[in-house]
Amino acid sequence: MRTHWYLPVLLVIALLDPSRSSAQPNASKVELHVETGHTRAITALAYSPDGRTIASASDDQTIRLWDVTTGTELKSMEGHSDNVKSVMFSPDGKTIASASDDQTIRLWDIDTGAELKQIRGHSGSVNAIAFSPDGTMLGSGSDDGTVRLWDMKTGKELRRFEGHTKPVISLDFSFDGKTIASGSLDRTIRIWNADSGAERRRIDALSYFIDISPDGNTIGSGSDDKIVRLWDIRTGVELKRFTGHSSSIRDIAFSPDGNTVASASDDKTVRLWDPQTGSELKRFDGPGEQFALAFAPDGRTLASGDFQQTIFIWDVKSGSEIKRLGGRSAWVRSIDFSPDSTAIVTGHDDNSVRLWKISGPMEMTRLEGHSSMVASVLFSSDGTMIASGSYDKTVRLWDVESRSAIKVFQGHSRSVYALAFTHDGQYLASGSEDQTIRLWNVSTGTEIKQFGGQSGWVRSVAFDFDDKTLFGGGGDVQAWDVTTGAALKRFGGWVSQMALSPDSKILATGSSDHSILLRDAGSGAELKRLQGHTNDVLSLAFSPDGRVLASGSMDGTLRLWDVSTGAELKRIKAHPFWVNSVRFSRDGRILTSGGADGTIKFWTPETARELATVIPLEAEWVVTTPGGRFDTNKSLDKIEGLHWIVNDEILKPVPLEAFMRHYYEPNLLARVLKCTQEGTCDREFKPLPPIGAINRARPSVAVVR
Repeated sequence: MRTHWYLPVLLVIALLDPSRSSAQPNASKVELHVETGHTRAITALAYSPDGRTIASASDDQTIRLWDVTTGTELKSMEGHSDNVKSVMFSPDGKTIASASDDQTIRLWDIDTGAELKQIRGHSGSVNAIAFSPDGTMLGSGSDDGTVRLWDMKTGKELRRFEGHTKPVISLDFSFDGKTIASGSLDRTIRIWNADSGAERRRIDALSYFIDISPDGNTIGSGSDDKIVRLWDIRTGVELKRFTGHSSSIRDIAFSPDGNTVASASDDKTVRLWDPQTGSELKRFDGPGEQFALAFAPDGRTLASGDFQQTIFIWDVKSGSEIKRLGGRSAWVRSIDFSPDSTAIVTGHDDNSVRLWKISGPMEMTRLEGHSSMVASVLFSSDGTMIASGSYDKTVRLWDVESRSAIKVFQGHSRSVYALAFTHDGQYLASGSEDQTIRLWNVSTGTEIKQFGGQSGWVRSVAFDFDDKTLFGGGGDVQAWDVTTGAALKRFGGWVSQMALSPDSKILATGSSDHSILLRDAGSGAELKRLQGHTNDVLSLAFSPDGRVLASGSMDGTLRLWDVSTGAELKRIKAHPFWVNSVRFSRDGRILTSGGADGTIKFWTPETARELATVIPLEAEWVVTTPGGRFDTNKSLDKIEGLHWIVNDEILKPVPLEAFMRHYYEPNLLARVLKCTQEGTCDREFKPLPPIGAINRARPSVAVVR
């Protein structure tokens, strides 16, 4: 324990004490890491061999590393283009392997977080991976029904095991590396000879999540039948079954000594079982469905990951919760600028609407009231009101000045995805998953009209420039006469998203082939097809002058298009995950995007340069710039959740105080936006000195401790 305490102290002193000049020339790169946690369900967990680090995989397409002792999020590793399904440390602890729905396996350097290699070959999602005990091979199981062995040095396929008739969900090596077990949706467990690839045994197990006991004699399994089963690996005979879960089992794991079996379930519990007697030893209750398990190498603690993006560390002996990791941020679903561009409003997966003042000292107000995710937010044309639509089936109206709720519009029978004010602010249209558009009187809150007949969920609505025609995008595009409610026209073709140009002449729609179609809003005739996105288009926005179209996609990119020519002007890898919303400021000089990574980013449309990133936390926020400057509303004398990574040494987080006086900039976002528009940023911000030359503050007692 003394060694574990002493090393971090030496690191802090080396970085903070200017008298230790020998450390300074080596400090050439610094990165501010904001600990946000995962933004979607945690799918897999793994402890490092020394037990100091946990790796977590998630449907947010990232792998994150955590310090077990402090709970610090050390690094987020990004690169996968779809859900990450499995994660493992190599036996020597130097490499992390991850598997994804993007059909790849990726290898990462544990010290720097850098991607070392991509392994390709599977023709379906890769659901499971396992290192051989000597670390020379990696096994993988896929939706293509195969189990494959790969050479760790070359990344080449060594062997292929065929026999499963449905996706392979789980995989494990025996302790001696001679046997591989795989669990599949075909409800069988298969035992393979790792050297020859021959199938030794097939167990009709009705299970597909598996783990081999440390002695290699037993397989544990679980599935949607809610039962944990133990099997003799040599004979295939069922030894025991444990009942108690009330919903599907998502993961199973033996303790390192083999004396305990853990199971995680959709019933929001993790249970520990005695493999000899079958009795339930402990039960851990979490707030969300439990999806992933990992025992620490010493067996004293168990980590579980849940649907609500949180990792729990449990004391195996006492059954008590030791620590929670993550769960700090939520998706940004929708974003809009105020008419004067001094504020933005955002809608989030944590049921909140957030109003941000972005001119002068930044302020954030949470508007609470929705009981489910907020899918759409919008300022009225005069900026005095905000409308929000939610998965709770309601539309809410908020007063900007008082930050309070004005009205709740109820009528939709399913989630509300889209909103549009008339230009005079007297009426509000809402589009819903119930395939209707409803028109509301803003003053009275009454429903004026209902427009039906959409062939799918209504994901976007728009009024034309004189508010006489209402367009709705849901399955197809339809237009209605606002006064009479009469259907005017219908444009065929599947539509993921829709936007109307400021002059109401051009209609942009996202298509099933991931392209964007520009149509004549009057006739529906195709004008241009914009191709480039590799996944569904989630958001579209015209610039105020109508010359540029911005698009955000599930492929993580934000793209800018020339409306007149159809040419792609800029392509930005804006977020590591989905780009849910894009909006221009009303003067067109700033572009903002909201992503499934829980961040809000600001860009210059002309150059596609990133200006700043806003990271919303629960009641706090952090603003960062690409150069490393930051601002926060956190108390500066007690900042948690931020640290520096120096020279890519991700396992050695450096306290924020180390570079505070050089990188902390009050009112950062407002200053960046203003100086960008005025072209005065060189005068507003002094150049940062080289990291190695920074005269750092001397360590304080609080830091050294």
